[in-house]
Amino acid sequence: MKCKNCDSDFEGKYCSNCGQKDFDSSFTVKQILRSAADSIFDIERGFLFTMKALIINPGTAVSEYISGKRVRYSNPFKYLLVLVTIYAVCTISLELVERDLESTYNLNYRGDVVDTGVDPEKSQFLEDVGKVTPFFLKYINFFQILVIPLISVFSYLFFKKAGYNFAENIIFNTYLIAQGSLIGILFAPLHYLFPGVLILSGLQYVTWTAYYVWACVQFFRSKSLSGILKSLLTFILGYASWYVLVTLTLALYLILDFFIFQAS
Repeated sequence: MKCKNCDSDFEGKYCSNCGQKDFDSSFTVKQILRSAADSIFDIERGFLFTMKALIINPGTAVSEYISGKRVRYSNPFKYLLVLVTIYAVCTISLELVERDLESTYNLNYRGDVVDTGVDPEKSQFLEDVGKVTPFFLKYINFFQILVIPLISVFSYLFFKKAGYNFAENIIFNTYLIAQGSLIGILFAPLHYLFPGVLILSGLQYVTWTAYYVWACVQFFRSKSLSGILKSLLTFILGYASWYVLVTLTLALYLILDFFIFQAS
């Protein structure tokens, strides 16, 4: 039998050279549905298996992936993209940002032009702030991807003795940032039902922080008090760096937009 992928001769169901499964070259609807179901709902490997493993034993799961046991796990970057996209769909479709901002501050954040009673230049600036803020918060889960290299710098420096290189820290934090999106997805219905409840937002952040610290302690095999503190410091410094970067970027955009408006 000849492999359709690499043209090697083989016997059995899988090619001994590239590992591809033997299949009929023509697609059918039944085959497509079965393939989709297998890739999504298979709890023994793939997306759901990865999710379950990262919930129950995150440190062990990532360690296994890095050590070479990768067949059962989803690629970290694909896993991240799927969960970040689902979180974005939840946030946008349920209008969670708009509901939270309007409920908390009693302000109009839906992009309507409001008569502020101030001069045009300040009014334009306030209007830009009012548009940029909800846009950033709505797509914050996509912006959070930028935290991965930043937080990986600190996890690499603080846990250098664990023996993982910087690239492996990137993989570890990619899986964990994806789990942060999963936590956001689980909290989304509560934010929809109880908009603007700060305790709820605080509970979400505490849950996310505790999960990250727990995963770090497992992954880097550092269960001492110093290990817990270094894990917490990694999380805080990683996100602090991210907030500074994002704030400076938004500030630069608003300043440039303000001067462009003045020039016109």
